[in-house]
Amino acid sequence: MSEQKTKWILLSLSGALLFAIAVWLTSAYVIDRQSKKGLPDPIEIKNTTDRIKANAVQWYTFSLPYEGTLSVSVQVQKGNELDVFLMREDQLAHFKSKNKFNHFPQFESNQSKNYQRHGNLSEGRYSLVVRDPSYGIISSSATDYQIKIKLEP
Repeated sequence: MSEQKTKWILLSLSGALLFAIAVWLTSAYVIDRQSKKGLPDPIEIKNTTDRIKANAVQWYTFSLPYEGTLSVSVQVQKGNELDVFLMREDQLAHFKSKNKFNHFPQFESNQSKNYQRHGNLSEGRYSLVVRDPSYGIISSSATDYQIKIKLEP
């Protein structure tokens, strides 16, 4: 085989290899972009500071438009430890009337100043309940806290 023919074969193989690499990289990029397009955007449901009186209850009702990972943070800035529960909205009436209610145990916390939970939930309406179980006699008469609720696909 002549030297020129060998160079031509090597150049052809090198070109084919470069072309194959370019096609592979491009297809990986396109597939990645297409898979990300199908996911909904993260949603900040709530990000606020609130105050609760001693021996009181507050709740936040919200909708999840898609199934995803819900992250909830309740940080006491000043005051008492808080109880936190997450339940489907239809369970809130049972909770308010002091009847038995169903909630999500992975989102439950008793007497916490630094509450952070996350878990997968389906689309639907939910209520996050914050309760100050203290009586305000020896403890603070009110508690200031920050609440953040976020949904991610």
